[in-house]
Amino acid sequence: MKRDGGGPTLAADSRSAADYIGNQPSLLSLMSVSTLSTTDQLAAWRADTPGCAHRNHLNNAGAALMPQPVIDAITEHVTLESEIGGYEAADTRADQEIQAAMRTGIEMVVETRSGQGLLVRDHYPLRGAATAMDAAAIACVRRR
Repeated sequence: MKRDGGGPTLAADSRSAADYIGNQPSLLSLMSVSTLSTTDQLAAWRADTPGCAHRNHLNNAGAALMPQPVIDAITEHVTLESEIGGYEAADTRADQEIQAAMRTGIEMVVETRSGQGLLVRDHYPLRGAATAMDAAAIACVRRR
């Protein structure tokens, strides 16, 4: 058994999780069959998680092995932070997420409270928003 800063982990070639748990009832034995993933889904998840190639990781309480898409997103963001700064990277990412939502959404609802505490809600239809954003981007490029 190894320790990697978290709870116990088992090397892939060591005892199985069932051997580790011993005679104690495991979570898997308490779950119904309908809540378990199919073998194909489990294999895909393990293939997408680099740490699964060399160990059975049992400490998932807030310290699970990261799948490749999470690793890629963190790496991309840290690289962006190193190039333009932390606040700017966060702002850029937020702008990208807003634009992606506006491109795929049907309606945008903005809610806030007035100075008197009253709810203020505005609705904006998003039909044509993607075309308008593209046209604005092209116009900005032409001005440079």
